Amino acid sequence: EAEQQVDDSTILDADATEILEVLEHRIRPSVQEDGGDVQLKSWDRSTGEVVLCLQGACRGCPQSAVTLQESILKTLQHFVPDVTSVRSEEERNDGTDPTADLPWSHCGAPAKQQIQQLVMAGTPIFSTFAGTKVEGAKLRRIAFMSEIRLEGRTPEHIFVTCSDCKAKRTIEDPQDLLRADKGNATGNAAVAICPTCCVLITP
Repeated sequence: EAEQQVDDSTILDADATEILEVLEHRIRPSVQEDGGDVQLKSWDRSTGEVVLCLQGACRGCPQSAVTLQESILKTLQHFVPDVTSVRSEEERNDGTDPTADLPWSHCGAPAKQQIQQLVMAGTPIFSTFAGTKVEGAKLRRIAFMSEIRLEGRTPEHIFVTCSDCKAKRTIEDPQDLLRADKGNATGNAAVAICPTCCVLITP
């Protein structure tokens, strides 16, 4: 288990020490159960603001904002009354770790004909909600696409944000979608992130 790291600019006063204890024993265990993690980045005693670094599955998760305000903030305030607010900063990857989670800004270009060609060639299109294939009328509605090339990277999650509608989706274990032993003969896969858009994943 990773040890808590604090930004050098943070002075470890009594409140900061208590915040670390609450994070370690009251908050992180439940967050880690869902594949994520949180670390204390900074604590501003003058404003009461706690800044946390989101890691793992928390990065880009649509529920992370709710978790911050409804769970983490209330828990911190219960044990450390001087805490007035909490916000997050997502962990940044310098690009050297091939297994690091990938953020992806989806800018869907019109590609209805290309999508039809991919489907005819056998490329599966999955739903982010149930992990099942999109077929029939729902498949025919998809008309916009962006493409992620993994280029040897093996992320556990791809965190997709639509630049137009601001929707956020998490693609878990993208390599699993490309596996030939699970019936994918094309080596490519697409994931529908909304009724009209998909993200194409290629090796």
